Amino acid sequence: MRTYGGEPTGRRQPFSIDTIRLLGYRDVRLGRMNLNYGVNEMNCNQTKPSIVLVGARAVGKTTIGRKLAESLGFAFCDTDELIRERAGCAIADLVAEQGWPAFRALEREVLVGCVERESTVVATGGGAVLHLDVWPQIKRRMLVFWLTAPLAVVRARLEADPHSASLRPSLTGEDVVQEYERVLRQREPLYRDVADRIIDCDALDSDRIVSDIMKILVFS
Repeated sequence: MRTYGGEPTGRRQPFSIDTIRLLGYRDVRLGRMNLNYGVNEMNCNQTKPSIVLVGARAVGKTTIGRKLAESLGFAFCDTDELIRERAGCAIADLVAEQGWPAFRALEREVLVGCVERESTVVATGGGAVLHLDVWPQIKRRMLVFWLTAPLAVVRARLEADPHSASLRPSLTGEDVVQEYERVLRQREPLYRDVADRIIDCDALDSDRIVSDIMKILVFS
């Protein structure tokens, strides 16, 4: 088992979250993961800080989020799943019947609700960063990770997933890959603006990615 600072990184029991601190202000490269430092230390007056994962479709937010929550002893929630629960139907059906504005309104409600969650890892939808008024609230209470992956990797994942269109309908009616590329270019500045850390999810091993994310946290 790989260790960091003398502590095993693979243990599954809950941690004492009161002791969480971020590493110092410097650039670090761990394996395939690029960690961009230079932002504020996490507000450790919070007794139970939470984590938010942002990023485009197919970068692994849900898979990594579940495993990260398990490693931290946190709860996990996926905003798309919460939207489906509130709408009582699939997102594709909600958009088909009521349009994208109805979806975005529910998405905003869900994000606002997540602000008050404690000891939780939250995986957000690709367009969650469009709700610019909500993110200052989120960033005051939560640590935001932007998960990225090379376009070729995401393209392969989208093309290999026959359910992609049904899970998240097209915004414009374009081919799913062409739309992805265009939408990503538009949203990248927003992801960068809200992110405290940037995580490269090129690696196929989600356990390795989670282990590397855990190395960002120092447990004193």
